[in-house]
Amino acid sequence: SIFSYERGRFMAKVPRRIPYKVSVNFGEPIEAAEASPASVRSALLALSAEAFATRRPLKENLATALRRALKKCPARDAVVDLTGKRVTFPRAAVLGTAEVIAASWRRHKRFAPEEKRIGIVRPHRSPAVILEAAVVFSGRVPVVFPLNSRPSAADLENWGIRSVISTERVREHLSEFPWPEQFIDMAQTFREVSRGRLLLRWLAAHLEPLWMARLRTLPRRSGPEDEAACYVHRRPDGEHEFVA
Repeated sequence: SIFSYERGRFMAKVPRRIPYKVSVNFGEPIEAAEASPASVRSALLALSAEAFATRRPLKENLATALRRALKKCPARDAVVDLTGKRVTFPRAAVLGTAEVIAASWRRHKRFAPEEKRIGIVRPHRSPAVILEAAVVFSGRVPVVFPLNSRPSAADLENWGIRSVISTERVREHLSEFPWPEQFIDMAQTFREVSRGRLLLRWLAAHLEPLWMARLRTLPRRSGPEDEAACYVHRRPDGEHEFVA
């Protein structure tokens, strides 16, 4: 609908392409005696889910979609940190820093090829969001652990997590957390960011066309059922639930 809030606005939108293809999903016939309002509504909702899953943006790599969102109006604030003194991070800074960190991880082969999930024990600071974006740009899935989580070493192994990102202060505070051998310190990661590379990526956020940036993204296609992010939830009974 032209009056929907698609792309973050109600009006002043143009079709993504002209002519715009339209697809129609047909459901199974329903007997008249069984066609109650509840059954018809349920069938329409199922068809709606099928139609939504065929949308082209859902087949696009998550890193490309995130990069497109951050490249749009790169001077606008993407993250605001209010834990202490108010600090803002423009979209270009978030994109540039995350891409530089992801490239450094790939260059130094920080993660094994079979590692698909990277754990993040987030402190109450906004730079953790930048590292989550860096994990996405590295072609992996961030797994967020709340500060009150206490999973076992067997849980991390079952979830396929062999690397965890956090701060040394959080690591000392959460002594019961089963920290794996591969621990990545947030502060050290930001200190190792090359200012020259960061400046180049900051300029690219403003000037580089999206189709050129897409060439650095692997894999370039994905499916609507692929993992986007994971979260570990601690239930009241103390057990941990893994949500993908």
